[in-house]
Amino acid sequence: MKILVITSKEVTGLNYHRQLIPHKHLSVNYSYDVTYAEGLDVLTDKELKEFEVVTFLRIVDTNGNSSSIIQRAKDAGCKTILDIDDYWKLPNSHGLAQTYIDNKIEKQTLESVSNVDWVTTTTEHFADKLKDYNENVVVIPNSIWGGEDQFAVRESQSDRVRFGWIGGVFHLPDIKLLHEGFKDVWSNVNNDKFQLCLGGYNFPDKYQYVCSVLANGDMDKQSRSKFEYYKKELFEGRDIPDVLIFNNVYNNIPQYDLIEFYFTFGGKYPKDEEYKKYLEKKKQEDLHIMDSQPYKRLWGKSAAEYATLYNDIDVSLVPLVESNFNSFKSQIKIIEAGWFKKAAIVSNVMPYTIDCNRSNSILISPSKRNDGWGTAIKSLILNPNKREDLAEQLHEDVKSKYDMNIVNKVRHDLYQKLKQ
Repeated sequence: MKILVITSKEVTGLNYHRQLIPHKHLSVNYSYDVTYAEGLDVLTDKELKEFEVVTFLRIVDTNGNSSSIIQRAKDAGCKTILDIDDYWKLPNSHGLAQTYIDNKIEKQTLESVSNVDWVTTTTEHFADKLKDYNENVVVIPNSIWGGEDQFAVRESQSDRVRFGWIGGVFHLPDIKLLHEGFKDVWSNVNNDKFQLCLGGYNFPDKYQYVCSVLANGDMDKQSRSKFEYYKKELFEGRDIPDVLIFNNVYNNIPQYDLIEFYFTFGGKYPKDEEYKKYLEKKKQEDLHIMDSQPYKRLWGKSAAEYATLYNDIDVSLVPLVESNFNSFKSQIKIIEAGWFKKAAIVSNVMPYTIDCNRSNSILISPSKRNDGWGTAIKSLILNPNKREDLAEQLHEDVKSKYDMNIVNKVRHDLYQKLKQ
């Protein structure tokens, strides 16, 4: 069976989990013939007719052409599928909220959802919402393929109990939930007993360069040339005034520094002044220096490598603000923590309530004060047996439900149904 997967050239966490790895798994285990392309426009009608299924991700087209693109695939005899894992209505606090409004993403997403033959998504909760626009919805949860090298468990050892959050820059509101808890831990626990780990920290050289050049004013010819190169790369060639570039880069890109602000309680901790100077460099060098400290950056990795960061923590922190938008997310962070046999302290909200309970996690109620996180962290520092029991149970629960060898059979069954 020939499948055409429409995906971006860039490998992101989204297309990695929802397109690239599931279809690689199908190719290996079910002998599917899978082709990847950035759009239908790179294929002639004759080439398109060779495929039985065309699958899109989240939105077919952001330029208002979704209906016509889907119809072209249907005219070629292809069944069309849209995979979607995020709600199209962003809260005003989200970093991309204005971008979604400006580009009419809600309208274009619903155009995609309504016109394809089938929709696939990550949870039953989101499926119920999608069925308002398309009756053919199949739930295919996120899953993990042990055949991928980054999901091999290679635990590192530490004398400290390591509590880690691993994620992207748009989770600052969630991180704020940890603030009072971190204050409690820093103030009331021996700092030699624990390590708070910020997983995914990133501040690339090109961002630092653009910020420093704009902040310092005049540029010589060589600096201007380098600046223009980075400007083109960062802003996709758009002609944007320098002041707006500075605001965009300086205010949005260093979000990890704001996240770090909460981990270190405004830079008050750790107390080691030399270590603070090391952190200020924002360089991936002499990383071993961080191993003996109560705060550690786990520098960001590519979508094909990021999960290896779980090997450097003992407990996964999974805060999430309770909201309608967040309720439609997938529970990938819990799936990853369970796969790597980590204990989890997690917000007791959707989508984490799908899998988390008192036997496999410490649940933090959204109705309680945020210092509940501190109490939970302290309890796992003091009780290694509880830590191990939670980790083992979560691992068993995740492996029994979210191994790709189990989950991808649903995708295989759908494709076989469309073949008939």
